[in-house]
Order: sequence, then structure tokens, then C-alpha cells
Amino acid sequence: MARKGRSNRYRSPLYQRTLADWNSKGVPCNKCGRTPVQIDHIRELWMGGTDEPGNWQPLCRSCNVRKSNLLRKRAGMYDRPRAQSHGRAWRRGA
Repeated sequence: MARKGRSNRYRSPLYQRTLADWNSKGVPCNKCGRTPVQIDHIRELWMGGTDEPGNWQPLCRSCNVRKSNLLRKRAGMYDRPRAQSHGRAWRRGA
């Protein structure tokens, strides 16, 4: 069963078949070369990209998260600024 809030594309036969095919063949991440991979949208859906195989690329989990965070930060999609840490000063009792 798909996670709550996710669209049906995660259950589509083409999506699942492509992901299984990439991982069984050992297709490496496009950024760092690691395996296993996830399906990443080259142009994100929320940026107007399509959910077609031509817009998919293999990325490992860490590269996929890094890309997503960077794009969202550039688009100003974080609700609040993150607290900045200055060494150990943020810890209680410091």
C-alpha cells in the first residue's frame, strides 16, 4: 500500500517495473554511482515536469534527498528559516 499523501504513480506497473529493472541490473546513481537507486524526476512534478519515463533518472536515496532539499530551498518552499548552529553554543549548559 502506498504511503498516505502519495499519488498512484508509485503503484503504477510501469513505475514498479522500471524500478525493479534498474535495481536488478545494478543501474548506478546518475550523480555518485551508488546502488540501489530510486526513480527521480529530472524536472520535478511541482515544477511542471511530467510523470513519463523520459523524465525519470536513477538516483540513490541520499542524492535524491539532497536534490529535493536544494530545489525546495531555492524555490523558497521552506516554511521557516532553519536555526543556525554556531559550534557547541546551542547545546544546553554551554
